[in-house]
Amino acid sequence: MTGHGGKSGRPPQVENIGVGDYQAPFQWFQGARDGGGLVFLPALGMKASWYTPFCQDLADRGISVLLAELRGYGNSSLRASRQIDFGFSETLQRDLPAWVSEASRRTGGAVPVLCGHSLGGHLSLMYAGMNPGRFGRVCTIATASPWIGGFPMNMKLQVAVLIGLIPLTGIVLGYFPGHRIGFGGREARRLMADWRQMAVGNHYRAAGIAEDLDDRVGSWTGHVLSIGFSDDRLAPGGGIESVLSKLPSARIRTLTMDSEELGCPADHFRWARTSGAVSGVVAEWMQAAT
Repeated sequence: MTGHGGKSGRPPQVENIGVGDYQAPFQWFQGARDGGGLVFLPALGMKASWYTPFCQDLADRGISVLLAELRGYGNSSLRASRQIDFGFSETLQRDLPAWVSEASRRTGGAVPVLCGHSLGGHLSLMYAGMNPGRFGRVCTIATASPWIGGFPMNMKLQVAVLIGLIPLTGIVLGYFPGHRIGFGGREARRLMADWRQMAVGNHYRAAGIAEDLDDRVGSWTGHVLSIGFSDDRLAPGGGIESVLSKLPSARIRTLTMDSEELGCPADHFRWARTSGAVSGVVAEWMQAAT
């Protein structure tokens, strides 16, 4: 087991869990034994290492964290190409079950809280819905639907262009070149096709999963902490509300944080690097339930 090095120490080493013929990477931040556990999923295009300060701070507050590396980024052995393709289903049916099992094992069998930034929050909600009765709490951070209807008028055109580019680049290149376009990273075409379902109609869909994910999420009865940021153009209030509207049976707490509270610009990404305010809210919410 790799321990947590504290705010001034080195982050934990990268470990892997075998998932079929793939090794799913993660880092383990050890908190106090009685502080609970959390599995954290990054945003689209983001390396797990971006969230190290946030996870270290949670561990210092007593919350053990499994920081997952999504396929295609950072320490993942995969890179999207015409030959290498994957989507939401691999995360939901293969990687997340392994990460959740590992986090539970390391916290004495406790069921972890699911938490994610942006796309990671969507995946957390889908997985909770797919496993009714198992997960009681999900935290979403800057998780807004990319549904074109949830954006202000000045951004609708940009979303419409993305919607059109996704199938085109998949045909021409075999992947989505987000690292060149300025949205996400080098993304697998099936993952972006799944993402496009949210943008077109605010639907949770995953190629290869037959069950109705919207119905599953709508029936989930757990607690949600939804954190947004006042100057986040990628996750505006309307987009966040489009996600929360999927959860009529859940008990939801919403919070919008500004730059004064965060100590940094209240945009989509920088909260994770100056993370004390966000981790404090998450830790307090988790510990209030114990």
